[in-house]
Amino acid sequence: MKRLLLTISFFLYFSTSNADQLNWLDSNPSHTCLILENAYFTMQTRDEGEEWQSDIIRLYKGDIIPKHRHKETLNDFWYITTDGSPFKLGNFDQYDRVLWKDDIKKTEKKLMECTPYFSKSVKIEFETYNVFTQNDLSNGFDDNEKQIGFGILHYPNKKKCKNLKQFPVMFLIHHSGGDIVQTYKYALHNECVATFEPMIFQSRGHNENYYDTDRDIVWVTETQGAVDALVSLDVISNLPDINKDKIGIMGWSYGGIVALETQNMFNIKKVKPKNKFSLHLSYYPYCYHYEDNTTTDAIMAMFLGTKDYLPYTICQEYYDGLADKTNKFMYVYKNALHNFDGGPEVLSGATLVSPECRIHTDLKGNESIRPNDKEKWFDLTSNGGWFGSKGDPSLLKLSMELCWKYDRAFQGRNQLAFEDSFDKFTKYINILKND
Repeated sequence: MKRLLLTISFFLYFSTSNADQLNWLDSNPSHTCLILENAYFTMQTRDEGEEWQSDIIRLYKGDIIPKHRHKETLNDFWYITTDGSPFKLGNFDQYDRVLWKDDIKKTEKKLMECTPYFSKSVKIEFETYNVFTQNDLSNGFDDNEKQIGFGILHYPNKKKCKNLKQFPVMFLIHHSGGDIVQTYKYALHNECVATFEPMIFQSRGHNENYYDTDRDIVWVTETQGAVDALVSLDVISNLPDINKDKIGIMGWSYGGIVALETQNMFNIKKVKPKNKFSLHLSYYPYCYHYEDNTTTDAIMAMFLGTKDYLPYTICQEYYDGLADKTNKFMYVYKNALHNFDGGPEVLSGATLVSPECRIHTDLKGNESIRPNDKEKWFDLTSNGGWFGSKGDPSLLKLSMELCWKYDRAFQGRNQLAFEDSFDKFTKYINILKND
């Protein structure tokens, strides 16, 4: 079966998921390790009588990665979600070995600073609805199917956190590949901030968004993600060991859009949550435009790159159009790509969104595509959505070209952008904790 991965809503983030490889590792890490310097090497593994299989491992200064114990051999392995490969640094045998760049071997003590890791995980279920786009949300939930969603709440269990009676919480919203950037999670736990990961895709039976040419589209929209986040916010806020006034939300790509959508009053007026997020951090998102451009008064920060295939200018326009910019911040990094805080730079399939792909929602929830030439604006709602056929076919074709041009594009780590944005992330976490 031919399977084409495509960003239906402008956010492809490729990340190798090797969940099966982790079956032989303890699921909970024994330590978390701060990377002290950049490193590059090849990890090789093989089965009995087989050829060596190689994975390139890149460690980046400032990242935090987990160390797991092999269930049988008790050897220590590290796991990097963005590279998708477990690796170890010592106790090599005929099945595992490391080839160092330039034969310069580096020890664990030289490469990283590891501390014991403890956490308690709780599965949280909540009642939500299946919602498509803003237009579907505009008339409320009366005509929407109910859905049981779930997420995982992780409590930090470090000694310095023991005396906390109520924890601050950060919602972590995955990208379109279904993963989060783990470095932030462990940094939050180290600061005694609990994390909640709503499983937006898994609650609906799959792990990622994709378009398959041989079967139905699987497309869980960012509007759906915002609904799940806002509904589950009330559930998390009601837990006795959670400080409901200190709950933030952050996400990457798809998740970055959700982090923005949960502060927009268009969505909040429809979902009507009893609580609100006090912090929104959005990494390399696409920005929807609204006629109702009001937001909550919470702190919001966007982190974007000038070389992202999701044009930062669309978010610049969104930011410029906000009714009130108090506590709203935008950081743009020169030459930074999509996923600038993730894995190594790679050339991957992506939807190359045009700077003219502006998706605008009016007060009634009607959506339109608004390029520079007003004569070429296209009423998406009247057309019956992206897959309808009630509008001008030439304008639909143009809108598809502006918003759905599939090609290959570079994405990956920009160390300067990562370090600066992580410093700002740390500042915002201190505000979340201490306000």
